[in-house]
Amino acid sequence: MADPLSRYGSISDLQTLGVRAEALAKFTPAEKNKALDDASRTMDSYFRKQFTLPLVAVGGDVARFCAIIAAYDLVSGRGLNPEGNDENLRLRYLDALKWLEMVAAGKVLPDVTDSSPGAEPGQASIGGPRVISSSSRGYSSRGDTSGGCRGPFVGG
Repeated sequence: MADPLSRYGSISDLQTLGVRAEALAKFTPAEKNKALDDASRTMDSYFRKQFTLPLVAVGGDVARFCAIIAAYDLVSGRGLNPEGNDENLRLRYLDALKWLEMVAAGKVLPDVTDSSPGAEPGQASIGGPRVISSSSRGYSSRGDTSGGCRGPFVGG
C-alpha cells in the first residue's frame, strides 16, 4: 500500500488551480502549506462518509478543490474585494463545498484511492450496500428444482 497522504494539493496547485500566484505573493510558503493542510482536513470531513481515511492517492479533481479552498482561506483572511476577482474566488469556493457535499452523499465519486484493503481508485468503500448471509435453513424453495413441497414460510 502507498503511503497515506496528509495534503491533497501542493503550492504549485495553489498558484495554478486556486488563484493566480500574484494574489499569493504576500504569503509565506509556511502559510500556504498550512492553508493546504487545513483545506485537506476540511475535505476529509466530507470524504470520511464514503472512504476509509487516510487516502493514499488523489487525482486532479481533489487537488483542484483543495487548492481552491486553501486559496479562499488565504485571500479571505486579508479581506475580499467583491468588485474585484475575489468574487470569482468566493463562487469557486462555494462550488467546492457543493462538490464535497455531493461526494459525502455518494452522488459524485472523486478520483481517490482510500486505505481500505483491496481499495480501487474512485470506488467508495463505506456506505455501499452490505449483504450478510447465512446458510439456508430450508424455509425457501429456491434451488428446489424437483417441484416439491414449499417450506412453511413460503407462500403460494
